This record gives sequence, C-alpha cells and structure tokens, in this order.
Amino acid sequence: MEIVEKLRGTIQVQAEDESQAYCIAKRMLSENGCDRLFYPVNGVDDDLYPYKGDLLSTTQSVEECEEIL
Repeated sequence: MEIVEKLRGTIQVQAEDESQAYCIAKRMLSENGCDRLFYPVNGVDDDLYPYKGDLLSTTQSVEECEEIL
C-alpha cells in the first residue's frame, strides 16, 4: 500500500540573501523533515522552535494497493 502525505508550510531563517536562505532551508528540511519542522516535540526538538515552522496545508491519500503473496 502506498500512502502519501504532502505538507506545505513556512519556516523563518536568518540569512544574508535568498541564496543563503535557500541553502539553510534545504539543509533544515534534509536533516529534520517537514513533520519535525512544523510539529516540533517539546523537550526533543527545542532547537527547532526558533524557526517558527507554520503548516499551511496538508494532503493525505492512499495511492495504490496491491496484494502481497
């Protein structure tokens, strides 16, 4: 079964220009994933709170199902 969840939101970073902001955001996404950026866990992800992750929308769906023998 393939389950898909698409998360879309924003984070705030301090950067000198758009290029640096893009690199910081890309690294944050790679290291933490959207779920941790938008839903940080108190006591676990305290270092992510300053980025002020804000979930704007989410879409969930089941895309494919097949029998496994």
